[in-house]
Amino acid sequence: MSIEASIDVTKIEKKFLIEGKKGKYLSIRLKAKKDEEGHPTKDQYGNDGMIVQVIPKNLREEGLRGPIVGNYKEYIDDYLAPARAAAFKKPEAPTPEDDDLPF
Repeated sequence: MSIEASIDVTKIEKKFLIEGKKGKYLSIRLKAKKDEEGHPTKDQYGNDGMIVQVIPKNLREEGLRGPIVGNYKEYIDDYLAPARAAAFKKPEAPTPEDDDLPF
């Protein structure tokens, strides 16, 4: 499986870049899009989720959120054998007819 991402660099808040020994680093978090029932879903453009810039813990505890800087899509790599590629497919949410529940 591969993930393709697009980041709008103009939305990155430079004050939250992390200064390291070998450069400046952007810390991000991938947040999967989910439907009302919590199942993975895609947005209107086929994206699987959004990319959020991570901000310091003390600011998150105050209720602040990092900026949304982009989106990502998950792909099954074409070079994988079909049997292996099938293992990476997301399971579909069960429909009411398929749940085998007695109620």
